[in-house]
Formats: sequence, structure tokens, C-alpha cells
Amino acid sequence: MSDALDQNIATPQQSEQNYRSAPGISQSELKNLQYDPNKFFNKDWDKSRKEHFVLGSLVDCLLTTPDKFEDLFFFIEEEKIPTQKLMKMAEIFIEQGMDITLENLEVVRTHAGYNPTWGIAAVEKWFNSSAREYVELSLLNPDKTLATFKQKEIAEKIVESFKTNEFTKLHFEERENILRFYQVEIYYNALVKNPITNRTEEVACKGMLDMVEVDILNKTILPIDIKTTGKPTRLFGESQKKYRYDIQAASYTYGLQKLIAGEAESTLKLDLKEYTILPFLFLVETTIEENIGTPLPYKMSEADMLCGYYGTNSFPKNVPAIYSNGVMLQIPASPGWFTLLEQYLWHRETEVFNYTPKEWYQLKQHGAIISSIWN
Repeated sequence: MSDALDQNIATPQQSEQNYRSAPGISQSELKNLQYDPNKFFNKDWDKSRKEHFVLGSLVDCLLTTPDKFEDLFFFIEEEKIPTQKLMKMAEIFIEQGMDITLENLEVVRTHAGYNPTWGIAAVEKWFNSSAREYVELSLLNPDKTLATFKQKEIAEKIVESFKTNEFTKLHFEERENILRFYQVEIYYNALVKNPITNRTEEVACKGMLDMVEVDILNKTILPIDIKTTGKPTRLFGESQKKYRYDIQAASYTYGLQKLIAGEAESTLKLDLKEYTILPFLFLVETTIEENIGTPLPYKMSEADMLCGYYGTNSFPKNVPAIYSNGVMLQIPASPGWFTLLEQYLWHRETEVFNYTPKEWYQLKQHGAIISSIWN
């Protein structure tokens, strides 16, 4: 491994919290670049823990690191979750680490604008009955993620489904010659052509894979990601497009290629020089409680992987971005992993953050964005 590589990439962090703060661009962060470059560079994307994220995290933990479950989560009854208005007050108490006193309640109520016509006694009574337990538990568990007991119940059903279904259970059973690694961190430098300078540069990247199966007999590596969806599992293709899971698969596969080549740091400590990477696999189960029990495995096709790497205008035609002297001549309607890394370098060089390269080029050349909703 080169000295330059050692200087640029992070070392394995052994925890998700440290992983997220480690240097390097993750695929989940990079995908934000296509929607709002300003927010990407200011790291101002939405970090709130939405319900489906919490449920997905519960499932991931129960399947991949069950020994850490009690250390990562705490639980509350669903009816104890504050209403939206009360939640504003609750979050202030939690963020500021404030004791729930009458004096603090008055200050927080004013700041949150909660029912200004109510007397403080009425506010106190309602807060104590509907938000106090939530705040107190959150203050007692500052480093844990809050979930409801109902979410825990659903997560446990999903885990049981994955482990017992005939098409998914093989990935959780002990099998001869199969080694499994969970929450695998990979840190590497992606080689990207700078569209302004035309020089190839190293961009520090990182990824955390839910599961990696290593077949030591056949010398293969199977990268796996566990997905939960609020829709029936057979509609997973819609989520793949919406959330660009093809980019996730491409970036993780590229990271594994770097690891095989000895050009990455990872928590996976094996000599993989002679190994082949199998097509990326998503294991998918619904969160619709009455539909749990029929998880589906989805294997990435070669065409979808190409879209993940380079983007596409119309499936299955793959159209990489093309630059000439810093001017974008062609860009996919849906960018891929490498397209977005090029875009990252373009923004960094031009210091243009209010527009994407495609928008900037069209505005400069035509004074307007060229409509192309059917292409």
C-alpha cells in the first residue's frame, strides 16, 4: 500500500458512530450531491431518525450484531411518543440536557411557541402526561437510539422471517467453508478524472457493508445488504430506483475490489488476492406486519451495476458523463457513482455550489434549463 494511500484514507473505526465521523465520502452522502450541492458541501442533509430508518437499524443490529442490541437502543411505549407540537419542547430539553422544572418549562414553552394562551400549570400537566417519560428516558440514554416496543416486535418478526424462509435462511445458517463478516468497514481512494484539470485524482471514500460472505473453498466474496421496505417486497424495484441502491451496490463492490488489490483498509482481515466478487445481493423484507414472512433476495444484474457505476439516460443504455476542458458535454439523466465523484471534483474546482454541472452549463449556454422529461 502506498504512502499516499496511507495518508488519505481512514483506518477502521470499529463502530458505526465513529465510522460516520471518519474521513471519506460514503455512497449515502454522495447521493445527496445530485439533489442539492450546497447542502452536500455544508453537510446539511437531513440527519433525523425517521421511523423506517429506526426499524431498519433494529433489524440490521439483530441480524448482524445482536450482542450490541441493548447498548444501541432503548424502548418506550408508542403512546408515550409526544405529539408533533410537544416534540419541539421535548427535543429542546433533550438537546440542552435540561432538567424538567417549572422554570425551564416556561422557557422552553416560549421558545417552542407551544400554546401561548395556556397557563403554565396547564402546560406542565399536559407535558408531564404526554412527554415527560420520553424526555427522561432520552436523557438517561444519550448515546442510544429510541424505538418503540412495537417497532422492536416488528423487527423481531422480520429477523425470524429472514432466518426461516427457504430462500434467505442460507445466509444466516452455519455452512461449511463459509465465513461471514458483519458491518464491514472499507476505506479506500477512488481514482477519478478531474473534469477541470483532466488529471486523475484520488478521492477518499468509505463504505460499511451489512454482511460479507467469504467462500474459502471457491474463493468468492458475496456482498449483502439487508433492506426493509414499507411496501410489498415484490415492489422493491421502485425503492431501488428512488433511493439509488444501484449506486450503493456499485460503490461497495468497488471498495471490495480495492480491498482485493490491497489498496484499502478494512475490518475484514483476510488475504483475498485470489478471490472473485459475486453479484451484489439485497435481502428484502416488508415492514407491513401482516405481510411479513415472504422475504425476497434480489441479485444485481450487470446492467443495473453499470447504471450504478456510470448512470443512465434510458435503461439499459449507459451513458457516462463526458467533459471537455471543464465543460460538460453529456451527463446521464440519472448519475452513477463515478459520475457523482466527478461532479464532486467539478464543484470543488469551480466553487459553484448553487447549481449542478448540467444546470450550470445549460444556463451559461442557453440561458435556461433544457426540458427533457421524456429522455
